[in-house]
Formats: sequence, C-alpha cells, structure tokens
Amino acid sequence: MDTDRVLNLVTPLSVSTMASAGYGGTPPDPPAAIPPSGPGGQHGLIGRGESWSAPRRTSVAPLGRPITGRHAGWVGSVSMAADGSRAVSASDDWTARVWNLTTGRCEQLLSGHHGPISSVMVAPDGARAVTASEDGTARVWDLASGHCLRILRGHRRPLLAAAITSDGTRAVTVSEDHMARWWNLDTGACLYVLKGHESPVLSVALSADDSQAVSGSWDGTARVWDLATGRCEHVLSGHTASVWSVVLTDDGRRAVTASWDGTARIWNLESGRCERI
Repeated sequence: MDTDRVLNLVTPLSVSTMASAGYGGTPPDPPAAIPPSGPGGQHGLIGRGESWSAPRRTSVAPLGRPITGRHAGWVGSVSMAADGSRAVSASDDWTARVWNLTTGRCEQLLSGHHGPISSVMVAPDGARAVTASEDGTARVWDLASGHCLRILRGHRRPLLAAAITSDGTRAVTVSEDHMARWWNLDTGACLYVLKGHESPVLSVALSADDSQAVSGSWDGTARVWDLATGRCEHVLSGHTASVWSVVLTDDGRRAVTASWDGTARIWNLESGRCERI
C-alpha cells in the first residue's frame, strides 16, 4: 500500500499534504472559528454571549479539473465503508472524492454541489454516500459509478452535518436553519422536519437500530428524536455553550455530547438526564 497517500487522506491539514496539493508548503490560514455575524445578519446569542456564524470560505470550484488524486482546497470531512475498502473525503473545493484504500487511488470525483461540502457519510456497505453542503442541499451518491442519485432539497440555509442509516436507505441532515430533516434516500422525500432547536444545528448521530437521532445545536442543547414519529423525546439541557459533537453507544441507551463550554456530558436517553460530566 502507498502509505503516504493514505496518510494524506486522513490528515488533510498537515503541512506536507498541503505542499503536495500545490500550496507551496505553507497551509492557508484556517477559517475563523466564530466570525462575529450570524446567519442572514441575525445573532443567536447563548450562554457566554457567543454569536453564530458558520465559517465561510472563498474557494472556487475547479471546473473541468481531471481526477488527479488531490483536492484543491481544505478537506473537512471523511467517512469510511465498514469493511475498510474505500473512503470518501469532502472538501471546500465543492467536491467529494472516493478513495480505494488498498491502492490509495482516487476512483471517483463526486461533482455537482455549488458550495463547500461540510460533511460526508458513507453507508456501511460502501455502496452509497450522502454529502451535506453549504449550498443548502444534500446529495446521494452511487460510489461505484460516481453518479448523483438524488438531490435532497428543503433546508433554507447551509447544511452542516449528516448521518446515514445502517442500511443506507435513510439519512438525517442538519442545518443553519435550526432544523433537522429525516430523508428517504430511495425517493428523495423528506419524511419529517425535526423542529425545536433555537439556533443552528451543528451535529447529529443515529442510534445503532436507526430508531433515534440525537442532534446538537448552537443553542447549547441536544435533542433526542423518535424517527418513527418525528417527535422530540427529550431536550438534553446542561451545557453552557454550543454542542459541537454527539455520539451514541452501541446499545442506544446513552449519548455523549461535546461542547464549547469545555466539557463532555454522558446522557441517559431513556430519562433525558445527565449521568456524568
């Protein structure tokens, strides 16, 4: 295996990687973590007086660029098939790339978004992926052919994250529009709009049986959603700043949230109570 190429995939922000991509050995300055203005000029103040604005980048899509094995911009998300055979990376160059992890080669260039791609999730069987973009859409991709199967439209602001079910037929997307959406990937239909957060939704995770989703928001809360009904079962309150990441245990009984307040919290999803900080 070409080890260097795989390392470049999984550590996309290293100096050596940026140099090989044509940046002259010096990575560009990263986008500001929290610029001063919020979506549409509106501020969503929470906790410590922070205001939301997603990082905005100014890259231009490399139209007509051949598959060279290198992204032309920051790589901010990567996801792998369960068998470790392939991975997909997503970039602010408006594209995602499918990588063969045995050869280190780029097999497909997934092109079609009209803005930076915030997140990518590969189905466990490696057949499909979902990309979430700042262009306000998500796309469903066939990874063998590189074809876009569906465009998921409905969010009114940039998308920030996505999660895909174990069978690759459903997905949840979250957005700056304060909402999450539950999608049928075979039809492209939105099954439920998950409303309740008061600020942009930053992160989302699914339970192992795909019956629940947990979303984390800039409003300082996480929410537990019943995906059979679209209803919010619990509001997980306790963090004093935005919730940037969430994961669930394999048995679906607990979630761990990570926040800008400097803490992680363990939650009981049956009761909605915080078990430990």
